[in-house]
Amino acid sequence: MLPDVRIGGRRQRHRTAALPRLAARVHSAAMTVTLSESVAILEQLLGQGEYHLLRQREVIAELERDGLDTKHARDVLQALERSLSVHLFELERLRQEITTAVAQSVP
Repeated sequence: MLPDVRIGGRRQRHRTAALPRLAARVHSAAMTVTLSESVAILEQLLGQGEYHLLRQREVIAELERDGLDTKHARDVLQALERSLSVHLFELERLRQEITTAVAQSVP
C-alpha cells in the first residue's frame, strides 16, 4: 500500500518505490552523455530533491499541527532523504572522475 502525502494541499498516493527506478533511469541516461552533462543532470535532480525534502517537511509540520498521523509522511521523507543521498554520492563520484581525467590529460 502506498502512503498518503499532501501535494499542493491535496492528499495523494505517493509512489516511493519509483525513486530507485528514477535514479536507475537517470544513471542509464547519464551513461550516454558526457561526464559534465551527467553532473548537470545530477545537480538538477539534487535541486528538485532538496525542494521535495523541504516540502515534505512542511507536510509533516502541517499534519502534526492538525493532530494527524505522520508515519507515512515520515516514511516518504526518509525515502526522499535516501534518494538525495544516492544522488549526492553519485555527483561526488562523477566530479572526482572529472578531476582525475583532467589531471591525467595535463602533460
